[in-house]
Amino acid sequence: MSNADKIFDNAIDSIELGIADYQIIPTDGRRSISAVRNIFAGILLLFKSKLAELSKNDDEALIKQRILPKSDGTHIKWVGEGKKTVDVQQIKERFESLDIKVDWNCLDEIQQYRNNTEHYFDVANTKTDVVGQYITKSFIVICSFIRDYLNDDPKECFSAEAWDVFIKEQTVYEAELKGVHESLETLKWIDPEFLSIFKGLLCPECASFLVAPTETNKAAADCEFQCRSCSSSWTYGELIDIICDSMKGRLPDDPDEPMAYCPECYEETYSTALQLCLKCGVHGPFICSRCGEVVPSSELMSYEETEMCGYCAHMEESCMRDDD
Repeated sequence: MSNADKIFDNAIDSIELGIADYQIIPTDGRRSISAVRNIFAGILLLFKSKLAELSKNDDEALIKQRILPKSDGTHIKWVGEGKKTVDVQQIKERFESLDIKVDWNCLDEIQQYRNNTEHYFDVANTKTDVVGQYITKSFIVICSFIRDYLNDDPKECFSAEAWDVFIKEQTVYEAELKGVHESLETLKWIDPEFLSIFKGLLCPECASFLVAPTETNKAAADCEFQCRSCSSSWTYGELIDIICDSMKGRLPDDPDEPMAYCPECYEETYSTALQLCLKCGVHGPFICSRCGEVVPSSELMSYEETEMCGYCAHMEESCMRDDD
């Protein structure tokens, strides 16, 4: 048996241990932590098994954190150094270089939830159905990777009991999520982008994806919302504030701050990435009335008064002083 096969077997064992932990959560809530930890570790082992397979003729160098060139006097060979294996970021980089496609957004959500269960969440708040949602997300990543890159049938890789748990959780979760999305779609939104934002909203209390309106067929801004998993509830405005606060912690692709001052409603709720105010729905970009250029987000507070970018407002003021 090759090392790649051994790593793969360890991956399946880790995932099945996670499933076993998950089944015990109703009688021992502490198992929620080990369930998510074991399944996430198993996914990373699946990825490492692929890297080991691809570099089997090079002493499996691709699974090592450090890869150094070695020469035998005639040829250069890349050799893995040390005992440390690749971390998540290195796996991402090597997969990208090898054109191996993985839903990293989904995996990042699973990793974030794992970190939260270990460091922030009280065990009492990590309910079975919430963990089940992340097992379903894991299941999607696991099956697609085994099928697409390990050329195997996912069902044949797991015990019948573990596979049945996967299928059951996927069926329940998809039905619940469909119901949430259908109820959100009945609402009248300030902007269609808001619907997408609310569909991707995590419950602030239990981190489930099941925050739904308590009423349908009305203006979203007039609704209350409740998590179908933990029953916590919020007004529309409270959820908007939570969403804005979460976006302030993200780094956008551009150098601007993630959230900026909105010259329409005077709140720090304008998303620079979306060019949209999450409070009032006004769309950017905002254009300087003097030079016709886009006003930087850092200058939107002064734009409210002048309708100009900072430079043009300064030049206009200088010209008025000169006229005096």
